[in-house]
Amino acid sequence: MTHLLALLLPILFSQQILVAQQESWGRLSNIERGKKVQLVLLSGKTTEGLFESSNDDGVTITQDKSKTTQVAKSEIAQVTVLKGMSRGRRAMWVGLIAGAAGGGLMAAACLSDSGQRNCDAPPAALAAGGALLIGGVSAGIAAATPQRKEIIYTRRNEGKPSN
Repeated sequence: MTHLLALLLPILFSQQILVAQQESWGRLSNIERGKKVQLVLLSGKTTEGLFESSNDDGVTITQDKSKTTQVAKSEIAQVTVLKGMSRGRRAMWVGLIAGAAGGGLMAAACLSDSGQRNCDAPPAALAAGGALLIGGVSAGIAAATPQRKEIIYTRRNEGKPSN
């Protein structure tokens, strides 16, 4: 009886692995059209674009607003959905907002409740300096934060030895 179980166990597990891999590729059908995706190819090359569609043979994405690219499933190592703003866009917005707030605070710190100046420098110069300092530091921190990613599909090694 134990010998029969030892023979059947690997067969059962191989079926589960096959089903799990199919389910992983099947998750691509849940990606909304127009979402930004990143494809990592087996060659090591990475390509990004807007998701158009997927089927059992591969994925179709749009690059540069008009160039449609089809990538075969056999060439894909990983599919990732990119979420939120890119690093550059996030850094720009954070820098603008934090800079405006910092500039306003620096100018306000120079004026008293009665409107008298409490500092030697002109409020506009303090506002500009505060905006540059606080906005620049905030933008740098925002740019250093990576974009959020959700891995949808990762190709299994399929019995090949890993390096």
